[in-house]
Amino acid sequence: MSSTNNTIVLVTGSNKGIGFSIAQALLSSTAKGYTIILTSRTLSRAQQAAQSLEQEVKSSVTGSQVFAFQLDIEDDGSIETLFAEVEKPFGRVDVLVNNAGASFDIIGPQAGWTERELWAKTYNLNVVSTRQFTRMFIPLLLKSTTPRLLFMTSTVSSLTETSITAYPYNTPPKEKGWPKTDIGFNIAAYRASKTALNMQARDWHQVLQADGVIVHLIDPGRVATEFGGGDPTEKIKTGASTPDVPAGLVKRVIEGELDQDRGKIVGINGIVPW
Repeated sequence: MSSTNNTIVLVTGSNKGIGFSIAQALLSSTAKGYTIILTSRTLSRAQQAAQSLEQEVKSSVTGSQVFAFQLDIEDDGSIETLFAEVEKPFGRVDVLVNNAGASFDIIGPQAGWTERELWAKTYNLNVVSTRQFTRMFIPLLLKSTTPRLLFMTSTVSSLTETSITAYPYNTPPKEKGWPKTDIGFNIAAYRASKTALNMQARDWHQVLQADGVIVHLIDPGRVATEFGGGDPTEKIKTGASTPDVPAGLVKRVIEGELDQDRGKIVGINGIVPW
């Protein structure tokens, strides 16, 4: 089904946004062959994304390929099905990219969610489901001779940088009492879930050291996608990068350029503090 010489990369949530751009960057490589396992909650969306990539990268000289699969990391049955679908034809996975995730801090309240529902949904997707997916796919990763495990985190997860009040998400309210009405750009559930994800990744870094698995956390910075709501075009106007920028960083990590920074959060501008 795929060349055994290709590096097999599974990217969760890769039918659009940063995940799609990661697949795009790898498939466009002229130096190395990749087999991309592109996933989406809906198979039809994964297939559409894969077809789009195939049309775009028609003249790959490296023999790179892309295959579409359905995956909902919140559903153990979906993870088990994907495992079986990947194990039979491929036999291994060289790189797991945990990209799937979401922020509900804005869209949740708009949909009428309670505070408990907002936090539970955020943690279940970004932390618990990412853990479960990774745990279930470790056997395939360990069949690789060059295993890599990546987690997409966020700048807002840094505990150190919470003291930088110039950032809009760190600006303290001026009013006293409760509830607050001037909290401003409040993404507390999302940022807390990504801080928890950082600890999860650090744990994998320690647990899998003897197996030679290289673990990285990726800080994509502020990116102009549909993530968390809002118009990507407007985000660019306020300084957000296009998805190809973090995708290029991920490609560098996968190709070993930042192995000296394993177990750390790597961003566009260098190491991000915990």
